[in-house]
Amino acid sequence: MVHNTWVTSDTHFFHKNILKYNADSRPYASVDEMNEALISNWNEVVKPTDIIYHLGDFGLANPRKIEGIMKQLNGDIRLILGNHDRAMTNKYVAEYFTWMRNYHEIKIGGVKVCLFHFPIAEWNSAHHGAVHFHGHLHSNRVHGRSMDVGCDSNMCKPYNMEDLVAHMGTLPIVSEYHEVRGT
Repeated sequence: MVHNTWVTSDTHFFHKNILKYNADSRPYASVDEMNEALISNWNEVVKPTDIIYHLGDFGLANPRKIEGIMKQLNGDIRLILGNHDRAMTNKYVAEYFTWMRNYHEIKIGGVKVCLFHFPIAEWNSAHHGAVHFHGHLHSNRVHGRSMDVGCDSNMCKPYNMEDLVAHMGTLPIVSEYHEVRGT
């Protein structure tokens, strides 16, 4: 079956203060309005058969509230744990994720992609052209082939990973620790 692959981070479902901290990218009057928009934006692009990597800080609420969100989201959801993901390991929530890990590597179009919640100064094969996607910063930070893919940098929508990897391949390889080699 053909599916798309998506990536996002830092949805912060139910997090009231995120509306204050990120008012420019989250112009919602309430947490309920934000949650509804995040769910709608997610399901607008992610289909039930798609794969989506969430790079941490999924939501801040009790597990039953998070479970209510999970029941509404499309896709095969794989979670890279962030610093605000304690509730995700609860039995009521964990079953909605295909898996949970601290770090993961995949290949998209033959390109190694390193997934982690936090930005890494040097990731596996960075000097060979590997891409690093992260969250945590709530910014539109791109440094070489490393990018913050948090929802705040994309109008609260997930990124299509194939498109993003293709774009990142046009950017220079930056390595402060190794000699840069061809891809």
